[in-house]
Amino acid sequence: MSANPTLICARAQIGHVSPNKAGGHDVHGAPLGATEVQAVREALDWPHPPFVVPDAARARGAAAQARWQARLAGCRAALPDRVAALMRTPPVYLFTHDSIGLGEDGPARQPVEQLATLRLVPDLDVWRPGDAVQTLVAWQTAIRHLHTPTCLVLSRQNLPHQERDMDTLDVIRRSGHVLVREAADRLLQLVLIAAGSALDLAGQARRRRAEGDVNARVVSMPSCFVFEQQEAAWCRASPWKPA
Repeated sequence: MSANPTLICARAQIGHVSPNKAGGHDVHGAPLGATEVQAVREALDWPHPPFVVPDAARARGAAAQARWQARLAGCRAALPDRVAALMRTPPVYLFTHDSIGLGEDGPARQPVEQLATLRLVPDLDVWRPGDAVQTLVAWQTAIRHLHTPTCLVLSRQNLPHQERDMDTLDVIRRSGHVLVREAADRLLQLVLIAAGSALDLAGQARRRRAEGDVNARVVSMPSCFVFEQQEAAWCRASPWKPA
């Protein structure tokens, strides 16, 4: 065990041993096709019919599994399971594909309850950045935590940069802050609170509502945990008070 942060990089090649598609997007979500399947079989020297696992391969797999289970049992005895939020340790957990815009695989890969469940864990700082600037601030906040675990919940697709002034940049670390203000010469009618990929959608919704004569404000809330740590007077006033 080390007192210093550890970065573990596992490098792999998608579609390994596929002669014509390895390392490319064609092997990610689409079938190889009969021609490429045959090429993979030849590369692996695999003459067996589809869905058939020879007895010799089964035996090797069972032996490897037994060795792994024994090693895992030893690790569990030496290093009992750690519950970071209860033990007040500061690991950083990285989650991806956080968006409603995931394409054809969307709902199956992002159960809506996961984000809410993470936010319910006491003393767990959950960041859902809305662009590269907020992602940077989220990482900076995470590595400054001494006794708090952090979840960084990142989007799959590219997100547009959100325009900010220097005052807005300064308050990102407080989390809840006004990203786009309402028109100052009219009564504030609506506050849209958003995070992650929904932040740009909230900006689009504000513009649409403005066309319908609704004066709205967009508040960015990348971390409810951080926002709740701010002084009470600021939390009550800053994102919500009229311009």
